[in-house]
Amino acid sequence: MYQIVRYHSAMSESPIPHLAYALALLARRSYSSATMKRKLQMRHQRLARKLPHIYSIDAVDDQVSKTLAYLNEYKLLDDTAYTSQLISTMRQRHKSDMWIRQKLAQNGIDRDTVSTLMTSEDPSGSISHLIAHKLSYHPDTLADKKKKEKLIRWLMGKGFRYHDIIKGIEQI
Repeated sequence: MYQIVRYHSAMSESPIPHLAYALALLARRSYSSATMKRKLQMRHQRLARKLPHIYSIDAVDDQVSKTLAYLNEYKLLDDTAYTSQLISTMRQRHKSDMWIRQKLAQNGIDRDTVSTLMTSEDPSGSISHLIAHKLSYHPDTLADKKKKEKLIRWLMGKGFRYHDIIKGIEQI
């Protein structure tokens, strides 16, 4: 209850509602515009239920749009930067392109932005790295047919395509 009152007193002085909350979220990590909008809407609805005399449920879109406009104006919320950061992080973690595209779609990033930022990098490099890592623990995996099929299923479950997996196996 203390946090609600504290945020309320800070927001009553600010012409932009929920700005303190949005800045606190962005201080921890970056967000896409769609995710930030969803978080701000949920927060406004929670506050409207707890403090109906201060927050109106009807004004949620107006107040959230003011906050998002402010964040976009000062480039605190940038979908292109967020997308490129997420793509590079997920590629370092050897995630497949299909997995990355799905994750970005869940975060509300449109396909055009994703397709422009996803360079056509050969996925067999990260597949080869995953296979080499697997072979360091189980060196007889490629010799046994069943273990090789299990490795292929595991990589397909990670989102890699079959022909890319075969290329990666041939490189090793």
